Amino acid sequence: MSETITFNAHFEVPKATHQGSLGIMLRGRGFKIGGRTLYPLSAVGFGARPSSPAGRAKKLIKSELLEYVPNAPLQGPLHLTLVITWPYQAGHKKSVKSQDRVPHFAKPDADNVAKIILDTMTDLGYWYDDGQLSELSIVKAFGARPALTVSLYELPLPGALQCDDVHKGITKRWV
Repeated sequence: MSETITFNAHFEVPKATHQGSLGIMLRGRGFKIGGRTLYPLSAVGFGARPSSPAGRAKKLIKSELLEYVPNAPLQGPLHLTLVITWPYQAGHKKSVKSQDRVPHFAKPDADNVAKIILDTMTDLGYWYDDGQLSELSIVKAFGARPALTVSLYELPLPGALQCDDVHKGITKRWV
């Protein structure tokens, strides 16, 4: 059975990313990088305080995506398309604003914005692990209305291959 999840959440995706909020931790002490105090997630690890821009971004994304969480996490290989649309900027010409959507080709990087969305979707239980994503498409654009459009579906397995849950559904094995 192949389940498809498609939705259009109308909110402005924050441009803060994990990339701007991470630092290496040694001996479990916090330290400052670029004016931010970073604290360990464990004795040795990396991370940012929940009140950091990335922490606030993840909280907002979580609140917006919560209503679309499937009843059970999707299994097997997955395809995900993310279309991230930010509102046109004041400097955009009328000829640009008259178009439905135009490419956004400046910071933040598409992979960094996608990472915070993927981590949030993993935490919410859309899938067991984002390693299940075999196909990932990311579109950054400017448009009249800010939104995050998501299309997620299970990819068919060829022939006699089946996805077998092992280790409480976290690790996948092909049998």
